[in-house]
Amino acid sequence: MGDSPRLLANRDTVPLQIEIEQKPMKMRTIAGLLMAVGLIQPWALQARDMFQISWRGTIHYYDNNGRAFAKSFSERDIVLKLAQDAGVDPRDYVLVYRPDALDTAVVSKSTGEAIDYLQLPDVSNPSWMNEVTSGTSTVRQAFLFDENSSPIGSIYGIERQKRDAENNIISDSFHGTFQFSIPNDGNHKWMPGVYNGTFSTGKRIKDALGN
Repeated sequence: MGDSPRLLANRDTVPLQIEIEQKPMKMRTIAGLLMAVGLIQPWALQARDMFQISWRGTIHYYDNNGRAFAKSFSERDIVLKLAQDAGVDPRDYVLVYRPDALDTAVVSKSTGEAIDYLQLPDVSNPSWMNEVTSGTSTVRQAFLFDENSSPIGSIYGIERQKRDAENNIISDSFHGTFQFSIPNDGNHKWMPGVYNGTFSTGKRIKDALGN
């Protein structure tokens, strides 16, 4: 990327607006979505639902000479960095969404082991996420966090699930937009800049138990 970048000025963002089918709904505010990069962790030895997730967008940044740049990035860039930091082969790892915990993780396709993860925040704070649910469809807005304790941005998305009679997840579709910024203060793992893009889930990934 050349010279060390510095952060662009923050700009206000407006979440997408959608129409929701007019059925009886429930509005619930729950503890929100923390996308906090953690330490290397072994995958918990329990069945977990995991779905591969596409995470693609653009980063805008300045170099040390004040020149503005923009470049695209994807989930493969996330996987590559975290795998290289952990000293493992990135070809065996994918970024997944775990609907039971409302978080994401970079995991091994062959073993289900996580080398880095994104997780829930302090559940005592009810303001991190809002949801509107109608039937099997949930509209969600949530703040995003990295490895630090302050929000860096937010996501907006729609999640649709199918469950069996025992409430096991048969399929999960979650797609939407994200926007966040990383300050140039030396306290963050990711490149300083302003990020925006889209995400969507795909195929199911087996967990450490082969489920």
